[in-house]
Amino acid sequence: VNIKIKDSRNNKGFEIGDEINIEVKVENDGSENVNLDVKAYLYDLSDNEAIEDVSDDLKVKKGKKEKIEFTIEIPDDIDTDNKFAIYVIASEDEDEFCNSDFVEIEIKRPDEKVVIKDVRINPDTVKKGGTAEVEVEVENIGDNDVDVVISVKNTELNINEETTEFELDSEDSETKTLTIEI
Repeated sequence: VNIKIKDSRNNKGFEIGDEINIEVKVENDGSENVNLDVKAYLYDLSDNEAIEDVSDDLKVKKGKKEKIEFTIEIPDDIDTDNKFAIYVIASEDEDEFCNSDFVEIEIKRPDEKVVIKDVRINPDTVKKGGTAEVEVEVENIGDNDVDVVISVKNTELNINEETTEFELDSEDSETKTLTIEI
């Protein structure tokens, strides 16, 4: 069995939070049909560990080629100073190795990127005239410190609340609470 990873971006680099679309071509050059377990890993070469993995089964008839696709999301908490690769392995069962392939990739931390990590509303049901507390946790996954304003808006309920601007340091998170009148 031969496998080849098609580099979806020609290794132009990825950023934290990106999804990596992986296309794997599998050729069965053997004399029998094979049922393969194909696994794809986002692998940290510096720390020698798998960060994320996905797998699927693939049947390939003798003398034929098949394609399988995977998607792996790059976690926010990886060390972008490390080296990474997409590593794919195909095997007929856990004891029998067939083949593997890998392609090195570059992962960068964006200059400025803030993500919402969590939103909690208390109470979860509010009647007209009532109030709700909305807690929003944001995280700066970028390289630079940024100024942030959190807004909660709903035109149907005439809600337009926002926090005062606050500074969020690189790789830090903060939770802010807004009181919303319904």
